[in-house]
Amino acid sequence: MFCQNCSSFNEPGTQTCSKCGNVLVNTNNMNNGMNNNMNNNMNNDMNNDMNNNMNNNMNNNMNNNMNNNMNNNMNNNMNNDMNNNMNSNMNNVMNNKSQGLFMTILMLLINIILKPFTTVKEGLNKFDNIKNSAILSVIIAGGTTIINLLITMFNTVRVESFFSDEVTWEFSNLKHIDYVEVIGLNFLIYLGIAFAVAGVFYIASLIVKKQCNFCRMLSISSLAIVPGVLCSLVLSPLLGMISQKLAVLLVFVGLIYSFIIDYEGINYELSLEGNSKFYVNFASLSVLFAAAYFLLLESIF
Repeated sequence: MFCQNCSSFNEPGTQTCSKCGNVLVNTNNMNNGMNNNMNNNMNNDMNNDMNNNMNNNMNNNMNNNMNNNMNNNMNNNMNNDMNNNMNSNMNNVMNNKSQGLFMTILMLLINIILKPFTTVKEGLNKFDNIKNSAILSVIIAGGTTIINLLITMFNTVRVESFFSDEVTWEFSNLKHIDYVEVIGLNFLIYLGIAFAVAGVFYIASLIVKKQCNFCRMLSISSLAIVPGVLCSLVLSPLLGMISQKLAVLLVFVGLIYSFIIDYEGINYELSLEGNSKFYVNFASLSVLFAAAYFLLLESIF
């Protein structure tokens, strides 16, 4: 080891310099101490930095996760609330529209008998599209079919004796009714009448190059069926218990009433005048009566 004062070399372990007597200091120990201190400080700093970084990263990750979870929950809740509100509003609107449409149809069925021309002129504003006019046609055809089915069932179970006025009720006769024909065929007949009348007049209007709304014409033809059905299927059987002649007369009254509603309503929709009106009505009614005639012959023979 070397003396710090005179730089003379001394043997390791010597306490004082052999030349100047200066107290010797072990530099190795100092270096080791300094190195140890430096290493410890560096390790401590590194550990502190690592710990701080780890803590910061953990805190940041935790905060980010918490924030993300909170944001996701809030977004999910908001989306769910918005979807629920939208679905509820849409359902309410659709229900209100459906209720409003059926109430309108109910009022039309009443007013077509009491105020037919006013109903055709002012009451069909909602039926200028195929959806509403088709619903109206199906409801009228379906209601007429149900009335016809009930009358058929009543006449089937009610049995009158040929030799007396005695009436018996045979409910076992219900099994002999062909329900497919009574329901399906009658429904198609009533629906077909409305579509046929509207279709023939619509084609005639296209031939004379007159713009008109087929959906409104279909609604008029469907509504025109109501008085005829009411008189022939409901009122006439009731009146027949009193007088058969009056019952038959009532059937003709109902059919004439229906014909006039259909004729006047469709002509109001066509807005034709003069010769065009005459020929369109002549051609259309000729086609309809001819079709009815051949269908009647087909059913008889």
